[in-house]
Order: sequence, then C-alpha cells, then structure tokens
Amino acid sequence: MKKNIVVCFIFLLIFCLSFQKLIYAAAENEKYGFIDKTGKIVIEPRFDQAGPFKDGLARVSIEDKCGFINKKGKFVMDLQFDQCTDFAKGMAMVCVKDEKFSQGLRCGCINTEGKIVKDLATGFYDTRCPGWFSWPQAFLDEESGKWGFKDESNKTIIAPQFDEAAFGFSDGLASVCDSEGKCGFIDETGKIVIEMRYQSCSSWPIDEFNEGLAMVADASTETGDSKCGVIDKKGNWVAKPVFEFIDPYSEELAVVCIEEEGSYKCGFIDKKGNTVIEPKFYTVGNFHEGLASFKEKFKWEHKWGFIDKSGRVVIQAQFDYAGRFNEGLAPVKRGEKFGFIDKNGKVVIDFKFDFVSNFNEGLALFGPELPEGYI
Repeated sequence: MKKNIVVCFIFLLIFCLSFQKLIYAAAENEKYGFIDKTGKIVIEPRFDQAGPFKDGLARVSIEDKCGFINKKGKFVMDLQFDQCTDFAKGMAMVCVKDEKFSQGLRCGCINTEGKIVKDLATGFYDTRCPGWFSWPQAFLDEESGKWGFKDESNKTIIAPQFDEAAFGFSDGLASVCDSEGKCGFIDETGKIVIEMRYQSCSSWPIDEFNEGLAMVADASTETGDSKCGVIDKKGNWVAKPVFEFIDPYSEELAVVCIEEEGSYKCGFIDKKGNTVIEPKFYTVGNFHEGLASFKEKFKWEHKWGFIDKSGRVVIQAQFDYAGRFNEGLAPVKRGEKFGFIDKNGKVVIDFKFDFVSNFNEGLALFGPELPEGYI
C-alpha cells in the first residue's frame, strides 16, 4: 500500500512538472500565438510573425509569406502574400512582389471574408483601401519627385509641388513640407493656410490636425533650438512651444516633457494648453481607460506604476515595465517575464511570457519578442 502511494505521488509530481514545462515551453519558443483573458492558450504558437486581432482577423506569417486567421486559428486567407497590413474599417492591404513597381510590391485590398475588393494592380504607396482614408490623398510623382494630391477617382486635384506631404487630409487640412524641412498646412484647394515654419514633434512629416489641434515644433527660431507646442487651425499657439516633446492627445490629455537638470520630466496638458499634471515623472504613457503608466526616475531600480487623471498614484510603482490598459487589463513585466494586471493592480495572468501585446477583441498576442510591424 505504502509503495502504491509513493508511486502515485511520483506519477503526480512528474505530471505536474511536465504540464508546467509544456506551459512555459509554449511561452518561450520562437513562435507567436494567442491567449484569452484567463491566460489560456487558445491559438498555439506556430507563427513566425503576427499582429493583433482587428475586425475579427489577425495577420500572421510563416517564413516569408503572410495571410489571415480567425479567432479559432483557422486561415481565412492562406499564406500567399509577401506583405500584409492589419485590418482597419473592414479592409486590409495585401501585396506580392513585383519589380515593375518602384517599391517592388504590387498591392490591393481584401475584406474580412477574404475577397479581393481592389485588384492587386498598384504599388504600395498608391494603394488606398476603401474606407481607410478620407480624400484627397497624397501621391508621389516619380518623375518630379514631388508630392501632390488625388481625389477618390484618381484625378490629380493638387499638382505635385511639395517635397514632403502627409498621407491625407484631417480636419480639412494636410501637412506639407519644403526642401528645407519646414512644414505647414494646406486646404483642399492646395492653398497654404498655415505658413511653413514648423517641424515634427512626434510623427512624419508633422502631426495631423485632430479635433482642431496639431502638435508641432517651431522651426523659425534663430538658434534652431525648436520647442514643441500645440496650434489651432489658424496657426495660433494653444500651448506655447516650451516643451522638449509632446505626444498626441489621448482621452483629452497630451503628454508633455521638459528638460530639467539633464533629465526629462513629463506631465500632461489639456486641450486648452493648461497643465493638469505637473511634469514630475521621468516618463509616462498616454491615458487609456482612465489610467496612464509612469516611471518616476531614470535609474534601473526604479519601477513602473499607474496614475489617474488627477496625477494620483493608483497602482504603486512595482513593475519593470508597464504597458497601457485595454479591455480592462494591462501588460506588465516583472524580471524577464510579462503578465497582466487589472485596474486594482491585481495580477490576473502570471508572469510567464517573453512578450505579450495588449488585449484586442478578447485575445492577446504572445511570443519571443515584439513582432515586426506591430502597432
């Protein structure tokens, strides 16, 4: 009897260790898969690259080919393309290699049923998937090397004349730049309505307008020491250019950073340019679901936590890295592994993954590292 108990105990121990090994092996191999909000692996890690689920589908790659899977891990579009984008507004761009095009890619658009809704007949820069963008859209004239704009029927409405241009219009304006790298904004007739005196703070070529505001750096200073601020659609400063860095608004607040004593300190401003959280953190993330990650100081031993919109610490700094909240959970890192916490700071998925994405449509990507092209 005693012998049987020992044998059963050993068998149970081996089973538990084997089960644990399987879980960790799945988290640590060189492939990508997906977990649900309990941490259960629902799509086995078998892809070389992958993106988040959007519109019910995720792009995945094996070797040099990409396609799309559904939430059961089944292919909706087989591995037949050389490049794929994530879905947006029910459309994704797919491309195959074709040296006839300057980018070496011939591209088109598919819908969530896997049907081609725009034939693979144009280059990467010329492909516009239905519903992706507002029109007019920028295009590069390869003969002149200048940028202009076309309407939805592919008719040129603003002649190629700019050295750089944003992809399209937002809030009725588009950013364009001259040969010196100074940028301004045009209206849909091509008229310059905000003079070319700005540079980028956070995006190329300069940030687009969103809800009547744009983040720009003043490039007109004689010293060339341009600072970042926020302008309205008349080119007036809403937040004066006094910041080293400014990030686009999220949940009505924008990250701003100043330089002090050889280090950055970051806080938040509102859409009127008022400081609502004083710059006192070494780094902060954007607000998502009412919370933002922060790290107080530069040193390695200092940890990440979360603040609310009053600047109050609601989850104490205790993690080696913290991402943003999405669908009620945030990825955090402790030591060399990632897990997830809820808004109370409670660990709901243990630290056992080398990399995890945010949850999107109920699933999170996991794998060996940040995958290529992940947004």
